[in-house]
Amino acid sequence: MSTETIDPATATNTVHQRITSMVLRHPFFSTCILNLDVKPAPVGTACTDGNVLLYDPEFINSLPIEQVSGLLAHEIMHVVLLHPYRLKEGYHDPELSNIAMDYEINGYLDDYNKDYAAKNRGDVPFPLPECGLIDHQYDNMAWEQIYEKLKNKQPRPDGRGGKGNPGPSGKGPPQPGDFGKVTAPGKAGDPAEGKDADGNPRPTKGEMDWQSIVAKAEAVAKMMGNLPGSFASRLEKMRRPEIPWAEYLTRYFDAHAQDDYDARKPDRRYTGEDIFLPTLYSECMGEIVIAIDTSGSVYGDLFQKFMSEVDDVLARLRPSKTTILQCDTSITDVREYNSGDRIDVGFQMKGGGGTDFRPVFDWVEKSNVNPRVLVFFTDGYGAYPPRPPGYDVLWVDYGNYQNYPFGEVIRTGNQQ
Repeated sequence: MSTETIDPATATNTVHQRITSMVLRHPFFSTCILNLDVKPAPVGTACTDGNVLLYDPEFINSLPIEQVSGLLAHEIMHVVLLHPYRLKEGYHDPELSNIAMDYEINGYLDDYNKDYAAKNRGDVPFPLPECGLIDHQYDNMAWEQIYEKLKNKQPRPDGRGGKGNPGPSGKGPPQPGDFGKVTAPGKAGDPAEGKDADGNPRPTKGEMDWQSIVAKAEAVAKMMGNLPGSFASRLEKMRRPEIPWAEYLTRYFDAHAQDDYDARKPDRRYTGEDIFLPTLYSECMGEIVIAIDTSGSVYGDLFQKFMSEVDDVLARLRPSKTTILQCDTSITDVREYNSGDRIDVGFQMKGGGGTDFRPVFDWVEKSNVNPRVLVFFTDGYGAYPPRPPGYDVLWVDYGNYQNYPFGEVIRTGNQQ
């Protein structure tokens, strides 16, 4: 279809019509989409970054009108599943990442469609494209797990038509089964559009904002009796992702390390065979801080497993310095380790009072420490600083707390 025959207004009217249908029939999806800025852009198919949902008018006009609903629901699910906030640029293959995310999303939507159709005379609310990626062997897997399974699979699954749109630039024609993509926050569309009249960045929604929006959307849909059971069940499991938390912790540290190869340090495994290969080293990770909530809610086995995982990761990446802080309502213990030191996982926890996270962040500031990342092991219930710090924060949550005000969250899946 040539661009001369495309009427953007027709595409916009179609999108608005489909959104109206969502509002009337599907409160979960409508509550979510009303928190996105939906607008046309030459993106090839569609994409979202958690703040905007962009659609290409030419692509919209090429779809059966029912599939436009499927497209919008698909993009909404990218945000419901927090994909923009879990996509590590430079760490994952973007194309394969979107394929893995499609498998995760389409499993949800296929369940929703089947349950809804069974109760509404066969009406399928969100038709997926032909050749769309649906495989229920991946049900209840986070996209990172699916990604790992696909990474070594040959031939790669994009043989089904592929992700024809290589990115928000819209270069390359969309292929069958391509229903758009996800990008990191702030990376969808023209960056200038994300600024106000004074050139300052507009407020953007973060991971915690979307956790709150999704919880509200779920509550509204349940109140109206309009949330299929299997879909609701999978949303509940989503709050306790199946991806092993220790594995994610390892990946998180790996992504923060500036690894490189050094020919001056040959790999000893091969020198005996007169083969000199450069070894991987990580001299630039810098300093990290590990904080442990010792308010009394931490239990021993999980704590020891956490410390064991941290020790293993640090032994490989050798940060220049690691400081471990214990804290309840104040700092109760400070231990410092230099590059190459091993952590004594047998030391006793000190504390047992209430929980206040602020002393940890105050300690970092007063000590003039500029950590590459601060990892906080906690159940999440406590007093937070009024604003996020100027460094990355990772909360390792074992209490299923839903309202962390900043930073990234991984969950151990353990409940008290």
